[in-house]
Amino acid sequence: MANTRADPRWRPWAPATLARIAPAALLLALGLAPAGGGAVRAAEAARTLPGCSNGNICFTADDTEYRRNRVVLHNIVIYQGGSVLRIQAQSAEASSLDFTDSTWTLDGAVQVRTTQGQLAADHATVRFAASRLGSALATGSPASFAQHAPADDPTRAARGHALNIDYDPVAGEVRLQGEAYLTDGCNETSTERIVYDFAQQRVRAQGTTGGGGRVQGTIRPACRPARPATAPP
Repeated sequence: MANTRADPRWRPWAPATLARIAPAALLLALGLAPAGGGAVRAAEAARTLPGCSNGNICFTADDTEYRRNRVVLHNIVIYQGGSVLRIQAQSAEASSLDFTDSTWTLDGAVQVRTTQGQLAADHATVRFAASRLGSALATGSPASFAQHAPADDPTRAARGHALNIDYDPVAGEVRLQGEAYLTDGCNETSTERIVYDFAQQRVRAQGTTGGGGRVQGTIRPACRPARPATAPP
């Protein structure tokens, strides 16, 4: 099928029609603004997302194209009702519009926000399973991540970057590979490979063989992340 904007036979689908054809209760919400603007367009779309019922995975995009067994979407935002999950990119490709079991290839100003943190990258491969985010492999020069600070201690949050970042939401960890760097705001670690566990706040760092690939770190004993001021009793 040609680009939907260029096909005179295309007509907007009514919500009732979408509800009947959408796999796994997928709510399809497509915008028709012309493509362009890249990250700016995706950011604008993210601020004005259509409603999405709890548990449903929804998306909005500038347009769609069907290329044999592939679907291509431009300036897309994927999000889930009742969740902080949000994925946006300048373009995305998948085998079908199905979040029950699919792999999506994202390019351009990619951002992936989950309950544990946020990724930013040039490119990413995102896997959905059972209408949930199964994994995200982000690549960039570099790709980066930032942990959401835990509610019980806003000072405890890590951030880092690497050429490749593999996010595993089931294991609750990120694996940084290639020129990897991690900091908690005070202490820093840099090496070839770093694995960070969100819940345990545990860091495992591994260098490469040879003198140039050892783990390097900076410990600042006097550094304490500033805690928010507490109101008087």
